[in-house]
Amino acid sequence: MTLKQLAEVTTYSTGHLSKIERGVNPPTMKLAQCCDAHFNAGGRLRRLLTAEDQSAGSRPRPARRRVMFTGVGSLLAARLVDGGWVGHVGVQELPPGALFQEQLHQMKRLGQSLAPAAMLPVLRSQASAITTLASRTTGSSRTDLFITASRFAEYIGWMAQENGDETTALRATAEAVELAQAGGDTDLADYALIRRALVTYYDGDAPRTIALARQAQRSAVPPRIRGLAAQREAQGQCPRR
Repeated sequence: MTLKQLAEVTTYSTGHLSKIERGVNPPTMKLAQCCDAHFNAGGRLRRLLTAEDQSAGSRPRPARRRVMFTGVGSLLAARLVDGGWVGHVGVQELPPGALFQEQLHQMKRLGQSLAPAAMLPVLRSQASAITTLASRTTGSSRTDLFITASRFAEYIGWMAQENGDETTALRATAEAVELAQAGGDTDLADYALIRRALVTYYDGDAPRTIALARQAQRSAVPPRIRGLAAQREAQGQCPRR
């Protein structure tokens, strides 16, 4: 069974299922129960997931400050946009761009456990706050903030795709490109072509996937982007069945 066929059975997006298959995201109990029923597994998948959850429960919890750090960025953005300042120990020592980059890292970790629908409103709010702050800042901080905002928009695109909203995923990717260009990062535009190629690949449009991937393989782009584009083209040459 292909991921597309499984997506139709489980009502999850192919992007989300792909991340579960690759171990990037953990499966949910709802998905385990759905697969148990469809494959007549007799509850085996549910029991395996329950055992894994119990094992995870015995692991040490992350430090309280690391958990709280995720929320500090939103507060800092609001205060800075309003012309204020946050006198929090350790936070004022970091430039805004670095703080928000750390926050994005923490949000990506949260995204491995929370549903995309729960993450998207927070991500959108934060991306908007950082963009507003960047527009009111000058110098290198402005550049860093625009690039950081572009990374938030890029992640919004991933979450939207996992949520099954490919229209929003493409719109967020296009916004990420605009923000990156405002910050002087031109490579993200080529990476966006690869993201679009992934969406068309899951839609079953092999010719479009190949065309977008080839467009991203110009010689001036970094080797990593060329490699991803070549991989996407190869996937288009072997369409999903």
